Amino acid sequence: MLELPVVTTKNYIIECIINSVYAEGFFLPSQKDLSKTIGVSLCTLRSACKVLEAEGWIKIEHGKGSLVLPFMSYASLATAASRIMYMKGDELSKKIYQDASDIKQRLEQKIDPCNLVHQLFLNDLNKITLVINVDT
Repeated sequence: MLELPVVTTKNYIIECIINSVYAEGFFLPSQKDLSKTIGVSLCTLRSACKVLEAEGWIKIEHGKGSLVLPFMSYASLATAASRIMYMKGDELSKKIYQDASDIKQRLEQKIDPCNLVHQLFLNDLNKITLVINVDT
């Protein structure tokens, strides 16, 4: 499990990338400068950058720095889907709460829970497919 400072640092950099503070195709500031800006140790920043690279947000080029990748470069389908979901986080959170409320209501009506879970899975799969198709 990642430590909180690493997760916070990673999320801060992701927000900066999404908001074009750090533009695609350009390098992040030096690790020394970025760690000072964020207020974390170099060790924490390096750990966060390794996670960002694994998730397809940046590519670490030794001796050059950390390159912000274009949206789909080096990204697997899972990374692309998680990136889209991250960018639409508030919208998805509201939907999750609504779905939970619907589940509770249907369970209280004694609807077959297995059928309900299967139907919700199919609905979510369709929505994710639509989001991926719209953004490509």
